[in-house]
Amino acid sequence: VDWNSNPAEIVDCNLDAERGGVNKLITMDNYIIAIRDYGISRIKWYEEDAVFDVAHILYSGGKIYGETACNCGKFGLVLCKDGLYQFDTVSAKKIDLGIGNMLKGISNKNAVASFRNGTYYLACKLNFGDNVAVGCEAETGYKNNAIIAYHIATGKYTISRGIDLSSFCAVQYESFDKLLACFNTQYGTKIGQLAANGLVFGQTQPKYWCSPLTDLGYSNKEKCIKEVSLLSKYDAKICVFTECDKREFFVKGSQILSKF
Repeated sequence: VDWNSNPAEIVDCNLDAERGGVNKLITMDNYIIAIRDYGISRIKWYEEDAVFDVAHILYSGGKIYGETACNCGKFGLVLCKDGLYQFDTVSAKKIDLGIGNMLKGISNKNAVASFRNGTYYLACKLNFGDNVAVGCEAETGYKNNAIIAYHIATGKYTISRGIDLSSFCAVQYESFDKLLACFNTQYGTKIGQLAANGLVFGQTQPKYWCSPLTDLGYSNKEKCIKEVSLLSKYDAKICVFTECDKREFFVKGSQILSKF
C-alpha cells in the first residue's frame, strides 16, 4: 500500500499456484520470505518501479509447516514433511538429523518453533516406535509430543519427549530473557518457561540414551562382549542388545565408573 497517495494504491504480488498458499512471512536480508504449502519464495519490492520481484528458493514435494519457520540469523529453519530444512535468500537444503523414520506417517500441522540464543526450538509430533506412553502420550488427543532443541553452532540436538506444547514466546525485557511456552492437554491452563533442569512443572522426567547400532568393526564375525562400563551420577538401567538376545543391568548412582 502506498500511504502517500490519495486514495491509497494497492499493488498486487502474484505467486505461482503450484507451491500453494502463503502461511507465514519472515524478513531476511531486505527480502520477504514467503513460507508456502509446498515451497519457499523470495519477494523484494522495488519502489522506483512500483513492482514486486519474486524468486523461488524451494519446491518441496511434501508439506511445509509454516509455523515452524524462523529467521536464525544467517539463515532460516523450517520443518517439512520429510525433515528439517535450512534456507537463505538464494537456496535451501535438508539437514540430516537422523530422525526421518520418526517423521514417517506423521502430520505435524500443529508444530511450532522459536529461535533464541543460538538454539532453534521445535515442538512437534514424533513416532518413537516403542509402544510406550510418556507424559502427554497417555492423554487423549495430544497434538505434539516432543521438543527438539537444535544448536546452530554445533549441529547437535536434544529431544524432550512427552510434552504437548502449543506455542512459544521469546521475551526479552531489561534483565528478563526467557522462552515462554503454552501447552495443550494436561498443562493447558499453565504458562511455563524452558529450562535445562530436566523437570516438567517440578516432576522429574525419565532420561534415555541409545548408542547407534554397530558391528564393532567386524561385520562378518560373531562378537563376545566381555565388559561394559558406565559413569552415571544417578540410578539407571543399562540394556545391551543384539539381534537375538539382550541383557539388562541396574546401575547404582555413583561418582566413579561402574563395570559389568
